Amino acid sequence: MMHIPIVLFVGKEALLIIIDEIMRKSYSVKPRVTVDDAYNLRDSVMRPEDTGDSEGKAYLSMNPILFYSVSVILYCLIVTAACLLSDITLVFGIIGSIAGSYLIFIGPSQFYIISVRNEKANVSPLQYYIAHIYHIFGLIVMIACLFATIYTTVKD
Repeated sequence: MMHIPIVLFVGKEALLIIIDEIMRKSYSVKPRVTVDDAYNLRDSVMRPEDTGDSEGKAYLSMNPILFYSVSVILYCLIVTAACLLSDITLVFGIIGSIAGSYLIFIGPSQFYIISVRNEKANVSPLQYYIAHIYHIFGLIVMIACLFATIYTTVKD
């Protein structure tokens, strides 16, 4: 009996959003909230005039050939990896190292730096430098975790 791996849904949506953003800029053309408005609770929710992307799923209106080819290729890769890999410790370790350090350190600092730069918000230079330091620290943590993961896998 065949089934669809659950990772396909999340991975496919993320990959299609990335491809759609590269090709059509459908997510970054019109920001929902400015940095200065984000501190005001009533302005931080999505405004009615900005709902043109169908609840964040603008990739559903992309070229159908591209949409289905990406879906089928990703499905084939996931199923092939599941059939061929007997031990996925290294795969989970690498993904965990990259994703963990990005979600905790790199992503928030990148979003802050880009938002401040795009919105020309008034922030103190100290906050801006701390965001850069946080970003560099995240890269160091990611490299250290990747090294530890690969070292312990090769050692065993």
